[in-house]
Amino acid sequence: MATLGVVMDPIGSIKYHKDSTLAMLLAAQARGWQLRYLEMQDLHLRDGVAYGNARPLQVCADQRRWFELGDELEMPLGELDVLLMRKDPPFDMEYIYATYLLEQAEATGCLVVNKAQSLRDANEKLFTAWFPQCTPPTLVTSDKQRIRRFLAEQGEIIVKPLGGMGGASVFHIRDGDLNTNVIIETLTDNKNRTVGEMRHTLLKYGGKLGDAPPGYVIVPASVWARKRGEALDLEPVLESSHGNRHLILLRRGKVYAACPSPILRR
Repeated sequence: MATLGVVMDPIGSIKYHKDSTLAMLLAAQARGWQLRYLEMQDLHLRDGVAYGNARPLQVCADQRRWFELGDELEMPLGELDVLLMRKDPPFDMEYIYATYLLEQAEATGCLVVNKAQSLRDANEKLFTAWFPQCTPPTLVTSDKQRIRRFLAEQGEIIVKPLGGMGGASVFHIRDGDLNTNVIIETLTDNKNRTVGEMRHTLLKYGGKLGDAPPGYVIVPASVWARKRGEALDLEPVLESSHGNRHLILLRRGKVYAACPSPILRR
């Protein structure tokens, strides 16, 4: 019987209704796989061999009680058939150190998903630099003056740290905002930390990032409907920098407009 390990945040703290790691674990268990649960502090290295203090795990599709853990047991990670690295950022040195341990597990036959080297190489913020045609204007820097010039050029920007997640320390700044200096100094730690910024493309129509594949903006098409049931004409208000437009029908009958590398104009 195959054994699947998972390195993740505390399972008791996840959001049951949307956690993708739990969905993977439920699917693996349904296929007869044994599950082993680890948190990042359970990983360690001895004489070049990666170990983990793993606990047997059973999961349930029950929002009141979705897991049960067994007794902790130290084991070589190479004895696992598959190990999922599902720890959320921050992408800090502790995270990087963990990837080195996972590489040692890979070397002894365990399939680590995602590959440890890829987790280090493909920072989820910086990796967009390989696809500039799919992104808004973007600047990565720790230089405060450069950020201010970029803000003046764009008019409004989103500023975020490169190692965060879930909206933590993400700021929307408009040119002329009184707290601009404090935000920039806090995020850059006076040039000691690099941050990424992107042009704020969503204006007054209620669009938001995060409800579509990376590089997409989703804007509720209903905001342009004159009357209920009337056909929508998106051409005057939605423009893609590449001339590509798509309509996406989402659940509950809501129609959304999406375009890659978008610029939403008034």
